Amino acid sequence: TDAAIDWFNKAIEIQNDYVPAWYGRGLARYDSQQYTPALEDFTRVTQIDPNLAEGWLGRGQALAQLNRYKEAAIALDNALALDPASAEAWHYRGDVLFKWQRYEQAIAAYEKAIELAGNNAAIAYDGWFKYGETLELIYQYDRALVAYDRGIELMPDQLNIRLKRGKLLEKLERYGEAAFTYDRALGIWPDNPFLYLKLGQMFYRLERYEDAIQVFDRGIQLQPANYKCWWERARTLEKMNRTPDAIRSYEIAVQINPDCQMAMLEEN
Repeated sequence: TDAAIDWFNKAIEIQNDYVPAWYGRGLARYDSQQYTPALEDFTRVTQIDPNLAEGWLGRGQALAQLNRYKEAAIALDNALALDPASAEAWHYRGDVLFKWQRYEQAIAAYEKAIELAGNNAAIAYDGWFKYGETLELIYQYDRALVAYDRGIELMPDQLNIRLKRGKLLEKLERYGEAAFTYDRALGIWPDNPFLYLKLGQMFYRLERYEDAIQVFDRGIQLQPANYKCWWERARTLEKMNRTPDAIRSYEIAVQINPDCQMAMLEEN
């Protein structure tokens, strides 16, 4: 990145109104999280060529990173006025409106981004993810689940969206469906201790205690210092009236993390 910035600096010295150099330097600075200098570069692009949608898009992205959401929305509106079919601009507009807590407007922007994404699976997937997340915030849970399902269809190898689906189902006390979500995820990530923890917790809720113990044991096998699995294992053994075994599991959990009781009470 430093080498690229040096090259753009030299190009700008030679020709001060060379848009590709200003834009390229802005991208390089943005990618290295230098958002204020990136904003200056993208602003310069819009001054030299106000009809270049990419300049306004870059300016909007940089402003958003600086939490200047109103200005970011204006910049992205300018980008969309020049290129209304830009799925990327619609997507970033959704992100800005989401951060600005304009949730209904964010939903509309994500819908447009998804519609225009075409073969760009990354934008479509992220659109469905953010669309679902926003719907969840305004309590439209069924629509959020549909959005998460669409995102999973597009990119089945993305863990985050499966976790979002599972946690929403937990919130809705649809524990069987949540268990199914985590179990399907384990088919892709069979060595993920967190997924065993979540599946075991769902089995506990469903009073499938033997299944829960098997799952917690697998999580502990993969990560012996996972105090959450030990604690949940102990709770489950209590329900099965296996008090001595439960006490031993509680003791191990506390040895690993002396504050685990408070942590688990807050989590549950």
